[in-house]
Amino acid sequence: MSENKVVSSKSENNSNNNQSISSQITIYNLSSGAIFKSNACNRITDTILIFFSIGGIGFGFIAWFTISNITAIGYLLSGIFSSISLFSIRRMRLRASLQSSVNTLKEENNELKENNEELQENIDELEVVSKTLNDDIKMLENTIGIFGKNAEEIMNNLREIYQNLK
Repeated sequence: MSENKVVSSKSENNSNNNQSISSQITIYNLSSGAIFKSNACNRITDTILIFFSIGGIGFGFIAWFTISNITAIGYLLSGIFSSISLFSIRRMRLRASLQSSVNTLKEENNELKENNEELQENIDELEVVSKTLNDDIKMLENTIGIFGKNAEEIMNNLREIYQNLK
């Protein structure tokens, strides 16, 4: 059951990644706020930050030689800030993804522990039944043993009768 959950969550994740951006931008997603958790929003944010990073650093170098150093420093700092923001956001997404995986694994682990406890209880019950049956067999052998030499013959007859009844 838990394997099905993992497989289905992986397939849902892959299907979300494979959906086009336009199919993820819907009125419902916009109004519910789910758009911010979508792959489309992540791509748009990454693209904008990459554009600002490259643009800021590029304009910073151009401005350094053409306009003034103070303006260039502003462009360079905006490019650096955008780059740092991009890497920080990606790390946060990765951490959120890992935390989600950890939570799923914890739930599955708890289910497995419960199943293990149930199986242990079943094993204990079977051990009690096995001990009772062994005691009954010993008692039967001791009872038949009273007959002495005929005990083996009586056991064989009981086996034959049992096989015939089967």
